[in-house]
Amino acid sequence: MVGGSCYDTPRQVEEAAVWNDPLLQERRSTGESHNGPSSAMRGFIITVLLCLTLDVTSGMISIQLIPQYPMINGSVTLSVTGIIGDIEAVVWYKGTNAMSQYQILAHVPGSTPPLFHGPLYSPRFLAFNNGSLQIIALHTTDGGNYTVTVGTVKSTQNLLVNLTVYGEYPSPFLQLL
Repeated sequence: MVGGSCYDTPRQVEEAAVWNDPLLQERRSTGESHNGPSSAMRGFIITVLLCLTLDVTSGMISIQLIPQYPMINGSVTLSVTGIIGDIEAVVWYKGTNAMSQYQILAHVPGSTPPLFHGPLYSPRFLAFNNGSLQIIALHTTDGGNYTVTVGTVKSTQNLLVNLTVYGEYPSPFLQLL
């Protein structure tokens, strides 16, 4: 069931249609036949179409690490994907709490300036118009949880991602015999 408005089975649709459609109740009680799809079937078709529309338009916002295995002194982009509609604001936090003392930055498109620095801001943090965050010159201390709050006209969502910063690969070692 999506949002409490869709039915799980055609039987549930039919039962709901019987209780909500006086004409269908009358036809059933008198045994009258009719041509074309029943009200229950029409209701089912409409409900299925609405459920599919809800699933398609709700979107699934996610965060992807690019590269997947970021290295010390390298960079990583916490890429936000799946946003549907215009972004009103994106706020990034270090940790699992979306509280002002943990704020890295806020990006508000259309605002002047569009970028607001939080208490944990560093020039190593870069914001993109699509809501993504890039961290350059990675340190091991950059590892940990990051929370992003994405606000659009339709909704506000919080997402969490864990960043692991990997050590450098050892230099090749040759031993002469």
